[in-house]
Amino acid sequence: MSTEAKRPVVYPDATTSLRERTTEALLDIAEGINALRRVRTLVLETRLEFVETRVLAQIREAAPRLTLNILTGFETHDPYIRDKVLFKREPLEVF
Repeated sequence: MSTEAKRPVVYPDATTSLRERTTEALLDIAEGINALRRVRTLVLETRLEFVETRVLAQIREAAPRLTLNILTGFETHDPYIRDKVLFKREPLEVF
């Protein structure tokens, strides 16, 4: 097996699907990635407070041969560190 076959697919905006409880698109993505023979891992980049066991079970059902990883930063666990130290929270006016 080549190195390319071991590369994961990273879904960098999984937070939107998880936070808004609109998992249909996320499940469609997981099913599509599951069909790719050379991909074995799906990485969801999100904040831990948006991860639900029920949704993870649905993803596992939609993509049974994939390893599912959650990618999160340490700063997302503590709102004070995220907002006041690292300034990760952006006000709506910025957008």
